[in-house]
Amino acid sequence: MSYINCFWQGAALGDLEQICLLSMLRQNYKVRLFCYEPIANAPAGIDIADAKEIMPRQELLVHRATGSPALGTNKFRYLIMKKGLGIWLDTDVLVIKPLPKADDYIFGWQDDHLICSAVFYLPQNSSVVSEICEFVSQQYPIPPFYDEVIRFDLEQKAKLGHPVDVRDLPWGVYGPQALTYFVRKNNLIQFARPTEVFYPLHFTQADALVSSKYEVSELITTSTVAVHLWNQALRYPPTTVGQPVLETGSFLEKFAREQLGYRLANSITYSSGSRNAQCPCGSGKRFKHCHGFIKVLSRLDQPDKVNDARMVP
Repeated sequence: MSYINCFWQGAALGDLEQICLLSMLRQNYKVRLFCYEPIANAPAGIDIADAKEIMPRQELLVHRATGSPALGTNKFRYLIMKKGLGIWLDTDVLVIKPLPKADDYIFGWQDDHLICSAVFYLPQNSSVVSEICEFVSQQYPIPPFYDEVIRFDLEQKAKLGHPVDVRDLPWGVYGPQALTYFVRKNNLIQFARPTEVFYPLHFTQADALVSSKYEVSELITTSTVAVHLWNQALRYPPTTVGQPVLETGSFLEKFAREQLGYRLANSITYSSGSRNAQCPCGSGKRFKHCHGFIKVLSRLDQPDKVNDARMVP
């Protein structure tokens, strides 16, 4: 069986990452977790691998405006494909049932327009791997999927000797936009799985996974094999360093407890009066000013944004 490959930056995993890794082990997969430094709390059975064998740490580029390492981690996963090491899963992907066999192309739609790279596999010698790896190797790229006006502006700056560094381009240039473009360019769009297979909840619905206020089981169909948890969407405010706080009785808390035997140290029972209590993450702030996801949940109550998440009666 080929490996599932993941990456983690930091000295310790959070509850969410441990739950997802355990869900992979539960399906009897070998899981290889790449990192640049030792991880203190990786679940038993996870193979720790040196990320430097794939990419030097200095190439783990960080987006300057947001501080996000997504540029580097996206490049890293494409290099995993180039080396033929197996399927890629982000550490915030919960595996529900066995994944498709990595004999062909594996990727899926995250919405009507973009293919996400949280779950994907591309054959090592395919032209799409070669092209996307060449693209992410450029320090001053002019993304072919950008609007003509923006491309012209980038070209003129480069001609004048002031090329724009990839770290200064809009966030996510190596992510779904790039993957979708190169998949289309290589006439592989027919391999894209429907959203319900890997991404049954849109990132604007991510909060429903950690709140008992919503019942998400109706979104997880018989076709669903994994659920991308959209980790960054669960961090509120975005600058919070700590982990997302899961509510007792939420989909993710119940899955961890019932399917994995994993009990969260920082799960909470939400009530209308608890927003003024100290946040269980230990920040010393009030819950509503830190991990108070009820503020974010307000957008889930807007029908134009979320039509499928059902309120618990």
